[in-house]
Amino acid sequence: MQELKHEQKLRIQAKQQIRRIHVSQTVGRNLGEWEKKRSKRKIRGLCLVRSDADYSQPNSQMPRSLFLSYFYSLFLNPKTCWLDSKSILGLDHFIIPNSAALSFCLFYIYVGFIVVILLRLVLRFMDFIFLYIWLVVISDWSTVVGKFWIFME
Repeated sequence: MQELKHEQKLRIQAKQQIRRIHVSQTVGRNLGEWEKKRSKRKIRGLCLVRSDADYSQPNSQMPRSLFLSYFYSLFLNPKTCWLDSKSILGLDHFIIPNSAALSFCLFYIYVGFIVVILLRLVLRFMDFIFLYIWLVVISDWSTVVGKFWIFME
């Protein structure tokens, strides 16, 4: 009698294990499909990176550099983002504070001002070049020198 009960318990346990394996395979397959769909999504041209990603696995998306990982984490969570970057830095995690977003904004404003100033200088220089070409092409050399000296004064 006890042998029958023991066999029934073993059968029930085997069925439960088979169900667990089937469920875990199904969940794993669904998660894999979800990860594929998620990896296709882009944020401003950059792929999403899971915060719990293991970069030693071939399926995970490894940021190309520390600078890109900084951008990834800023887009994922601007306030505070924990980015697992053991293979990048050799650290357990990488924390980006809230002030990072502000510093990036200020940096780009600063770069924008420099670009605008450089463009204005280039445009003024181009005006000078066009004026010189116009003087050379339109006028003869004797008047070019005179006009050039008048222009320089």
